[in-house]
Formats: sequence, C-alpha cells, structure tokens
Amino acid sequence: MSVRHDIVPAHLAIQSMRDNGYKNAAYALAELLDNAIQAGSSKLEVICSEDEIFLEDKRSNCIKNVYVLDNGSGMDAKTLRLSLQFGNGTHLDPENQKGIGKFGMGLPSSSISQCTRVEVYTWQKGHENSIYSYLDLDEVRNQTLMEIPEPVKKPFPEEILSQAEEIGKSGTLVIWSNLDRLMWKRSTTLFRNSEHLIGRLYRTFIDRDHLSIRLLAFNARNPDLIIHDEYLKPNDPMYLMSNTSCPEPFTDKPMFEKYGGKAYAYDIKVKFKKKNYPVTLRFTKSKKDARSMSSSPGGLPHGKHAAKNAGVSIMRAGREIDLDTSWTSPSDPRDRWWGVEIDFPTELDEVFGLSNNKQSVRNFSILASFEDYEEEDGRSKAEIMEELELFEDNRKDLFDIAHNIRKNISQIRRDLRAETEKIKSVAEETKNHPAENPNSPEGIAARADEEIEAERGPTKNDTLRKTLPEKERTKIIRQSLLDGGEDKEFVKHVTANLRYIFQYKKMETTSFFSVEPIAGSIIITLNTNHPAYTKLWEITNQDDLESLEKEDLVERLRNAKDSLKLILQAWARFEDYLPDGKEKDKAQEFRMDWGRMAKRFFQEME
Repeated sequence: MSVRHDIVPAHLAIQSMRDNGYKNAAYALAELLDNAIQAGSSKLEVICSEDEIFLEDKRSNCIKNVYVLDNGSGMDAKTLRLSLQFGNGTHLDPENQKGIGKFGMGLPSSSISQCTRVEVYTWQKGHENSIYSYLDLDEVRNQTLMEIPEPVKKPFPEEILSQAEEIGKSGTLVIWSNLDRLMWKRSTTLFRNSEHLIGRLYRTFIDRDHLSIRLLAFNARNPDLIIHDEYLKPNDPMYLMSNTSCPEPFTDKPMFEKYGGKAYAYDIKVKFKKKNYPVTLRFTKSKKDARSMSSSPGGLPHGKHAAKNAGVSIMRAGREIDLDTSWTSPSDPRDRWWGVEIDFPTELDEVFGLSNNKQSVRNFSILASFEDYEEEDGRSKAEIMEELELFEDNRKDLFDIAHNIRKNISQIRRDLRAETEKIKSVAEETKNHPAENPNSPEGIAARADEEIEAERGPTKNDTLRKTLPEKERTKIIRQSLLDGGEDKEFVKHVTANLRYIFQYKKMETTSFFSVEPIAGSIIITLNTNHPAYTKLWEITNQDDLESLEKEDLVERLRNAKDSLKLILQAWARFEDYLPDGKEKDKAQEFRMDWGRMAKRFFQEME
C-alpha cells in the first residue's frame, strides 16, 4: 500500500491560510464584492442575522451568519468549484485581467479569514434553479473533505427570500457561518466599521449609479425585527462628489476643489513589456469655507471625517486598493485638507506590486518615505535609476510619479498655510494693536517707526498716514488688496490702524517677499512659492507647536537656523557677483542701512 506524500498537506496548509493578511472583516467582505462586480452586479446586499447568546450569565445579541447577495451573471457548476479552490479562478490568464479580479484567491481566502464554513448558492436561470457547494475547515482538518464537493441543486435559503429586496434572474449568494474570527460581534458594529471603508473602496461605482450596496441586519428568531437597514453612500477622499457620507454642510456639495487647473488630472506614461500605459494623478484642496467655519475646523464633524480620509488614494480599475497614510504627517493638521488620487490600469499590477489580497501596492508605497531618493545604503536617485535602467526594471517610472506627488503635496500644504495665515495673522495683529498690546510685533514696529521718523523725517507714505482720514485709508487699502486677488474674508479684518500688513500668496517671481507702501500702511507679501517660505517661515507656525515632541521642536529650530544661514549666504554671494564700483557700494549701503533699521526694531523688543 503506497503512502501519499503531498508537498503541502491540505489539512495543515489551510490552517496557515487563515492568517492571510486581511486587515479586518470589511476588507474580507470587499473580496466578495469584487467578485460580484466582476460578474456584472448592479446590486449588492450584505445581510447579517443576529441570534441571542449568553455571556457571563447575560443575554447579548451576536452575528450568527453573514450573507452576501448579488445579481451578477452567476456561475455554472465548473466555475463554482473553481471559485472555492485556492489559487484558481477564471481571471488568472493575463488576457482576462481587465477588471477587479485577478488572483483567484478571493472567495475562499477572505472567507476562511473570518469563519470556518462558507457556502455558495449560484444561479443563471432564476434562484429556483440554484446550485450549491461549500468549504468547511473542520471537515478539511478531519480529512473528511478532500476536494471541493460537486455542486448540487439545493433549495434557496428561506431567510434570504424573506429579507432580500430583490433577487435577480441570475446571481450568487455567499454565506459565512461559524464566525470564529469575526472581530465585530454585532451587526451594527460590523456595519459602522465597514461603511466608511466599503463606501470609499467602491465610491466610483456607487457615484455613477453603476452599483448599490445595501446593509441589512435582522433577528434570526424574529425575522420581522429589522435591526439595521441602509444603502451606502460614496465616501470620497477627494471630496469632489455630491450626496456622500461626508457630514453637513458638505453632504450634498463638494467640500474640496480641483487643484492645479488643467493639471488637476493628467497622465504619466509608464512603459511595461514594450507598451505604454497611462497612470493618472489627481489633486484636490479643501475650499476655504470648510476651514473658516470655526477656529478649529478639524474638530467639526466634516473635519473629523476628512481626518479619516487623509492619505494618497491608490486606485486600480476604478476600485481603491489602499488609502496610503505614509504620505501624511500625524503632527500636520493640514493633511486632512488635501486629496491625492493615483489611478493605474490592471496591466501595471506587477510594476506597482499589487498584493494578492488587493490591499496594498508594495513597490509604490515604499517610495512615500523615500525622501530625496536616498535609501539606507546612501545611494542617490541617479545611482538607483541607473541600476533600474540597466536591469530594465520598470519601477523606475514610479520614482518620478512619487516625486510628482510629493512636490504637489508640499505646494498644497504651503497654499493651505498661506490661506489660514491670511485671516489669522491680520485678525491677530488687529487685536494686538499697540494701544492694546505694545509688546506685539506691530507695537514694537510702531514705536521704532516713530523714532526713526523723528530722526530722518517722514516718507511720502508717512505723510499720507497723517493727512488722510483713517476711514478713507482703510477703504483704499482694502480695495488695493481686493484688486490684487485677496479674498473678502481676509480683507474684512484689515484696517488703517495696521502699519504693516502681512499677506501670503504664490508669486511668479524669485523674490522671497515684496513691499508695497499704500495709504500710510506697508503691505508685505511673502511668496509661498519660494523655498525660503517653507524652510524658514512655515516651520515656525504655531498652530501645531504644542502637539510636537521636544525632538521635533529642536529639529524645527535647527532648520530655521540653517535656513537663515542660507539666506545670508545667498546675499553674500549676490554682493560678490556685483562689479566693483557704484553697484557694489550701493548694495553695501543698502545692507548697512537695513541693519540699522533692524537694530532699532530689535532694541524696541528688549
């Protein structure tokens, strides 16, 4: 009698397969929804039955079974058996990988991550003709189940006939029972933790009315008792959709706007196997009114919703694979107010490194922390790109995509900071007028101004300050700011009492800042497009200083010091390039005169 020596004994391997990396039940459910969408479903119902159990002499309701019903094309007997096999399926051939499906692991792998028994009913000519098969881990462990059972005709479950809103002429029903690994024991908890994720994964299908997803729970002993019943709304991390799960006042209108004008959505060509495929990048930024409703907009319901969606959304075939949070900083409150979406076709799965459970793209995501293109071994971008080129490694294109995303995120952060500071800084300076707070920067500058004016005489701008009525000066200053493109929310805080007015905007110039005397005040515009703004000004922002650890604060101070050195070195180099004579003498005079002014201002601070 011969003894079988299987390479991987099924009853042992299947136990290890249960630890297959699904983050939670919502991701496991998503695999079943993928199969349904691949089969052409337009309607999905996730149904839970709850039964009463005793825990420590207390009664409690607990999920008994989970049902996933679709109205897709259904399966024949051969396909049904394949669908319950690990590593098999109808989309393994590259020619068939045009949709969501791919690896043939979805149904059995996701199911056993949550339960020990999965049953499948499927039909193509009415549910009365449904065929049935199953997979039971206890039977596999006991070696009483050695292969997927031959599908048989079996009556459709009565509990679903009574609860389903509609059963299509074709479709599939998957049932999970013996839920030994389901983290969330009650249907309300399962749905609460699933609706945000599932609504986000399938947002494009739901938004385009190609798909509806119903979440229903009922009492197993009293089926007429409905515990939960709702249809999912799309959850859009780009916040451009209407009628979404975002709280009021942004449920029925977009909370973000497209960023970059024509560059909002553009394609980058990635070459793979001698063909070019488009990878689409999209960027959004929150509208100003989403952040001006409160001094702490992040604490409002829509702000908390945005915080859950912070990250880069990685899309494949219209379905989100991952919301990659490694592109965000936990200490930066701005990261909830931008959106980035990268959309790649199925043909580039190998290039991006798509995982078999469709929860990550390892080759791309690792680049999020790949600052300045240097790895731990110190290789530069040029060296890495040369190596990838040498070995014809298509991942080289991902470096440029990642750089593009990182560059745009940095710019959006600067824009968000500038917009916020426009309102906050002017309001703060108005509140801290020297009459009320002589130690404010505005108060210090006002005292220094008076002393310098007494010594050197008034400028034309000083004369206007004394001769024009305050009301008229305020009107002139506000109109000038509006003509320059400032928003009304910023301008309404401005008064002629302010000797210096700071504003923040992108400027098409190499200047770090500009100066414009007007009606007795001086408008100082910081160029948010200039590297010095990010390295010197922005890192001293006080909004998030209290939340930073000591090491982060020290790092910010060190960066500020280094940035100041760079500015001084840049001036020194500028002087060095000037020809000997009047130009160089004039520059040195400017530097000394500016130094004298600064000295007087700082003396007032002491």
